[in-house]
Amino acid sequence: MKQEFVTHEQALALKKIGFNMPVNWFVSVDDVDEIWEGGEYNWNGYTEDKNISLPLKQQVFRWFRNKYRLTGLIEIGTQEYTYQIYDKQGMKELGLDPIKYNGSYEEAELACINNLIQIISDDTREQS
Repeated sequence: MKQEFVTHEQALALKKIGFNMPVNWFVSVDDVDEIWEGGEYNWNGYTEDKNISLPLKQQVFRWFRNKYRLTGLIEIGTQEYTYQIYDKQGMKELGLDPIKYNGSYEEAELACINNLIQIISDDTREQS
């Protein structure tokens, strides 16, 4: 079942960019004060000093589709997986070359989520 969830690092990064869907699983966070100023956060009414929500990958992909209109597509090649990220408005590629990945399907999903997080993190920094 572990392969269904994002990584601990991704959960932290998702929190930073505003992920707030309800989840059933939480993981421990060390040194919360260093991650968020004040060290306090709230997930849909759930507040805890040393826990952060751990979403399923499918929840994360859905959140990116609904909130940012971004879709990550994992494709199977002959000996590798490829993922691309599209803008849902017109399904235009975001100017990214297809990213070939020589790992498992699950690893390609995690790499795609990392790229989605990076796109939103960069966009957020540009707007500041």
